Amino acid sequence: MRQDPRLLAVDMLLEIDREEVPCHLVIRRVLDHGCEMSLRDRNFCRRLTEGTIERCIYLDYMIDQVARTGTKKMKPVIRWIIRTAAYQIWFMSVPDRAAVSEAVRITAQKGCGPLKGFVNGVLRNLVRRKDGLTLPDRTSDPDGYLSVRYSMPLPIVRRWTERYGREKTEAAAASFEEKPPLTVRFREDASSLERELEEEGISVTDAPYVRDAHILSGVTGLDDLPAFRRGALAVQDVSSMLAVRAAGIRKSSTVLDLCAAPGGKAMLAADLAPDGRVIARDLTEKRAGLIRSGAARLGIGNLTVECRDASVFDPKLAEIADVVLADVPCSGLGVIGRKPDIRYRISDAKTASLVKLQREILAQAVRYVRPGGTLLYSTCTVDVRENEENAVWLAERMKLEPVAVAPDLPEELREEAGNKNYLQLLPGTHRCDGFFFAKFRKG
Repeated sequence: MRQDPRLLAVDMLLEIDREEVPCHLVIRRVLDHGCEMSLRDRNFCRRLTEGTIERCIYLDYMIDQVARTGTKKMKPVIRWIIRTAAYQIWFMSVPDRAAVSEAVRITAQKGCGPLKGFVNGVLRNLVRRKDGLTLPDRTSDPDGYLSVRYSMPLPIVRRWTERYGREKTEAAAASFEEKPPLTVRFREDASSLERELEEEGISVTDAPYVRDAHILSGVTGLDDLPAFRRGALAVQDVSSMLAVRAAGIRKSSTVLDLCAAPGGKAMLAADLAPDGRVIARDLTEKRAGLIRSGAARLGIGNLTVECRDASVFDPKLAEIADVVLADVPCSGLGVIGRKPDIRYRISDAKTASLVKLQREILAQAVRYVRPGGTLLYSTCTVDVRENEENAVWLAERMKLEPVAVAPDLPEELREEAGNKNYLQLLPGTHRCDGFFFAKFRKG
């Protein structure tokens, strides 16, 4: 029997909420592997699931203006049914009547028949009053406005506003509502590859900051492209490419990537060091397998993949590396546009735990760098505790180098970095994911 896209969306949202599983993993598992739905229904289900998560704070704020029982007090299944219907009413080209009636139907299917009247009443009120519902006042409550308007948790809004100002904070929040670009690194002649892709109906434009980075539009499936299958394309955001290039990898360098999955940085390092070697490590065999499969597709022969805990020192690699890449586990706030549920999972306690782990890994990373070698510290987040404060902590153990001296750093970013010993890329301000990196040299 063909699956119901609305019902499946509610089921996925319940699993994401209950199990705290990253939404992109649940969606990939459910929709991309054996899902019995048409492409149209699958796309509807994907957008409904991702969009409801992305706009959750906004939807709750509007629902709470019309419901006698606030969303926080609703049963989880009812909460998600109403949220998905509200998302259809506000953000999808679904007739209001259909969004309401389908929500009532799903309520019964989920075994909540006695609550059909409640769901119907809340949604009918929402439809009737939606044009008169308001956001927090932008003047008297600017943080509250940004939080609700862009569905960003208030603590993040306050922290970013204090650090970067209101304009950059709103630009970042607004950027998360845009579809992230598919950025690739060309590994063959650019003009020939561009012609080949355009013959496949793919639009190719230059990506910012990195000379061999390009944005592809019109791709329905990467695996369907011969250029991808033969390893001519490597998927990677320009922020990640910039960090690896800033490390100063040479043709014969020995590079150690401590937290390498899914492998983009390690594979770029291997291409930059054709006469050297790259050791790529990650915590589990599953994550190590992602690196192996990517390296096999690209035909990379100078990369070794190992399953190791980066927080535990391996004496076999003491002072072996010319370059150590330490892209550590982090809160991921710079990639909310790709993983919308990340914003709801972070807290001060979780951040403190992450910082502890990050420093455990960095303490070992220092021991792998040979005298005169380089440690490149990076994260895909926007948080001073995980970024600048860790850089200060690490500078007590190694010499911090100004990132502006990186030979591959574009002039636009070189001027912005100035004499700072790090570069914080901000979504909405810079044309890439949010990212941080700092470079250190061992005396």
